[in-house]
Amino acid sequence: MSRVEPTTPTDASPAATSPRDRGARRVFAITWVLASLLGILWAIATPIGASPDEPAHLVKAASVARGQLVGEPSHAGHVVSVPRYIGATHSVACIVFQADVPADCIDDDTPNPSELVLSTTTAGLYNPLYYALVGWPSLLFGDATGISAMRIVSAVLSALFLAFTARFALELGRRALTMAAVGVAATPTLLFLSGAVNPNAIEVTATMAAFTAMLAVIRRGADGRIAGPLAVAAGSAVIGAQMRGLSPLWIAVALAMPLLLITWTELRALLARRAVWVTVGVVVLGALAAALWTLGSNSLTGTLSDEEHFQQYPGVGTSPITGFIVTLLATFDYGTQMIASFGWLDTPAPQAVYFVWSALVGALALAAIALLRGRRLWFAAVLAAGLVALPPLVQAAYVTSGGYIWQGRYTLPIFAIAVIGVAVVVGERVAARRVPVTDASAGGSVVVGTPTAHPAWATGRVFAVVWLAWAAAQLYCFAIALKRNAVGIDGTWGAMLRAPEWAPPGGAALLLAAFAVVTAATAALAWWATRASRAERRTGTAAAGGTSTDTREALAAE
Repeated sequence: MSRVEPTTPTDASPAATSPRDRGARRVFAITWVLASLLGILWAIATPIGASPDEPAHLVKAASVARGQLVGEPSHAGHVVSVPRYIGATHSVACIVFQADVPADCIDDDTPNPSELVLSTTTAGLYNPLYYALVGWPSLLFGDATGISAMRIVSAVLSALFLAFTARFALELGRRALTMAAVGVAATPTLLFLSGAVNPNAIEVTATMAAFTAMLAVIRRGADGRIAGPLAVAAGSAVIGAQMRGLSPLWIAVALAMPLLLITWTELRALLARRAVWVTVGVVVLGALAAALWTLGSNSLTGTLSDEEHFQQYPGVGTSPITGFIVTLLATFDYGTQMIASFGWLDTPAPQAVYFVWSALVGALALAAIALLRGRRLWFAAVLAAGLVALPPLVQAAYVTSGGYIWQGRYTLPIFAIAVIGVAVVVGERVAARRVPVTDASAGGSVVVGTPTAHPAWATGRVFAVVWLAWAAAQLYCFAIALKRNAVGIDGTWGAMLRAPEWAPPGGAALLLAAFAVVTAATAALAWWATRASRAERRTGTAAAGGTSTDTREALAAE
């Protein structure tokens, strides 16, 4: 995809309604629908409360919807008033960390489900924004239908930010590579969490959207149409920063990292745009709101300062250095949780799934090492260093007073932006190497840059395989999690389909078929949206997104 420069820096230019923009809007809409369906299918396949800490989040969401932002502290968490069917979700304890126990042990027979009762939540001190966004359906339904509705709202909101990510990824680097990176960032764990009442999924997808929108601003440049991506970056940053206590850190990294790709001159030119300062102001206000809640509620250290009321985690008293080393050595363990871990982190995926993700991430890392130079190399290196070092640093700062609290899903925001960011700069480098450039001083007859050897149809075949592997791995994970819930992790596939002890609405077979159709459609449409055009196949050059770096200068810099 060749770069189209607008004739004016305003969004009212004719380019604003170009086929390229219409295509980006179609990608946004299709991604939103498909990602929402994937999250909703996960919501149907997961018994109520059978995802990490969901009972606490359900109680918090229902209480916030009723105006109780915190509640009263107790030994089991904060006490709030919620419908009985919400409070009853704590009965999920029979399957917590028990992967061999089917979900039929959960007591879903709740008398007088709409009656208000006192319940507890360990999420009482958390920022209420997520819970206000997803808790309102509990006001409309008097039984477990309200929980399903809350899950659907959470899945749709998570998918919204994933759609913004895909929309801007389409114009960055080589679109086929960048869109594939978005798929890699959307791990089975992320899709699983998107179908649960848990702020983790929106934290991740909002961070992704803020990052790709910021990259689009950088690559469009001060003279480009940047109002749209600035608005998305600001909105994603403000909402994402409110999700969890550490969310402002990930948002700060997502917004700051793209600045490594531009010079001081380019940065000053961007700062000359009024829209940039408006965005900065909005983001700062959002960050202040998140910080004020965190500091005012003491949500990060509340479990430490009130030992009488809250549980303690193992490792309290450990030195920060030991905490850092232990967490660093567990990087790959956390990596498996980040890729695919279900239930209450008690159900890992088959080894084949980890092989697929390791191969894709490893191939991207090798490409970065082989191809990147200069500013792009530093950008990729800092992203990689953040992925490895930030979790141990956060744990080191917390471990002495709070113990070991890190989980693989907490690493997903930095993992997602690292994968997408490296894919963008690798794609830019590949695109620059493939464009023929002639020396004007020699009458245009001397070629100083030539296309690389691989033709567009060959790369199209590679990405077809990538998306096929992605769809197969996602389906495999969905099936494993469904079997774990239906007959236990040690049960048989035949028992899951013919005589399950627990079954989702519609049955396991129908749900598997629906998930297979949606994942196949997602993979096929993602590949189709980024395939090379007929003209590109004839010339052997695949489409790339826009870049502010001049091709001649990039090649000369080699």
